[in-house]
Amino acid sequence: MVIGHFRWEAYEITKYKIQSPNSHSKKLGMKNAVIIIWGILWCVTLSAQTMEQQVRTMFTDAADIQWVEHYKGRMSDINDVAMTLAYDGKTCKGIMWYLRSKAQFRMEGQILNDTTLMLTEYDTTNTATGKIEGIIKKHDGIKGSWFSLNKTIGEQLNLLPTNQEPRYPGYCGDNKWIRKYSGTIGTDDVEMVIRRANNGYVKGTVYYKSSNKTHLAEGQISDNGHSVYLEIQDLNWNEIAVINAKVDFTTDNISGKAKTKNGEVPCDLTIFEKMAVGCMEYADFLTKTEITYPKTKNQDFNTFIKVQIQDWSSLSKAYTKEYSAQIPVYSAAQRSSLRSYCWYEIDCFSSRLISGKIIQTNTWDNDYQGFSFNYDLIENKEITLESIFKEEFDHQDFINRFIKKDIKKRPYYSDGFYETWITNQKFEYYTFRREGLVLSTKFNGTYGEQQVTIPYELLIPYLKDMSIFEMVK
Repeated sequence: MVIGHFRWEAYEITKYKIQSPNSHSKKLGMKNAVIIIWGILWCVTLSAQTMEQQVRTMFTDAADIQWVEHYKGRMSDINDVAMTLAYDGKTCKGIMWYLRSKAQFRMEGQILNDTTLMLTEYDTTNTATGKIEGIIKKHDGIKGSWFSLNKTIGEQLNLLPTNQEPRYPGYCGDNKWIRKYSGTIGTDDVEMVIRRANNGYVKGTVYYKSSNKTHLAEGQISDNGHSVYLEIQDLNWNEIAVINAKVDFTTDNISGKAKTKNGEVPCDLTIFEKMAVGCMEYADFLTKTEITYPKTKNQDFNTFIKVQIQDWSSLSKAYTKEYSAQIPVYSAAQRSSLRSYCWYEIDCFSSRLISGKIIQTNTWDNDYQGFSFNYDLIENKEITLESIFKEEFDHQDFINRFIKKDIKKRPYYSDGFYETWITNQKFEYYTFRREGLVLSTKFNGTYGEQQVTIPYELLIPYLKDMSIFEMVK
């Protein structure tokens, strides 16, 4: 059973299990040796030429070439890629390469009806490894998709034309952000925190002041950032509101309509805080890495987050390096097969406090890891449960008893699979919202992330002081 439809950041983990590096043979036959030597010679020859020169040599008669164009953009709005294409009126040929790893692929195919681009991707051994399908226009560039050869993996591809051969990657966090809004949805006063991730995907929370409740929001930014669509749901996936609105180009304020149970109502949200997003990416033939995290003006917090993320990233790199060392020649099935993802959620964002979670996963063990972060931006210190509760209070026992009681109220608790799963969860992540302390499970592919909120009113007798109330405002 799949509950809800809120999607998760890491997109689709490939369906087949990545084998251990030790399961691969270390023997290299004569045929593979010849292929490798051919590939090395091809790379050495190409390295001395510009991309345009390389592409021109792919045609039997370069005089037949009608045009040569350079493009630069991203796969899935994260990995920087470039492409140089040439066309002779019949065949389109070129080279695509990742700007960070410099991994190159030969492209060949057709342009149908002057706009439909159909390319096959080949590695340095001349083995077909992928496909590109999309629309190509002179001034708009290329908009389409990249697929692995068997189409088990797919990514959005957006490339813009450039005047010269691209050489350097950009910063993958330049079009991602975290924003905090205040305003109204109908007659309800609300506060909203949303973050923009890959491909215009937005996710966050909306706090309704009258009910003292936070609901989840998810949707899409479109029209070059000028339009927003957001679905707001409670923790049981019941619809609260659906926003269709415009984003002001100069102020980033949101204005439009929202569909609620009382009908269509006005929606006006004014931005009053912004935060940048840190981003790291890497991709080559075998691997793909996406890492995003909140980046504040507080350098101590930024270092605190980045150190923990880099620890996880180092383990991922060590695995992929070991795996790669055992494979003399890659097959088409291994294209982009080792993928690792790291993303974040924000529950509270104020001048004093940032509270949220980091989620991490990969394709070789299909497990979800991560940690919650709760940081006092003024005093430059982590906020732990031990630091807010009185020493004599057994906060963990209190939390466990509250969770055990609360989860039985869930509408899906009677489902045997859900009951078995949720009763075995540790709710190991904790964050702070306007209305209370939030305990969360690890992300699950079926049930998502389950949360329990303990209202501050129940915690007041056991708190050392009331400072947390000021922090979340």
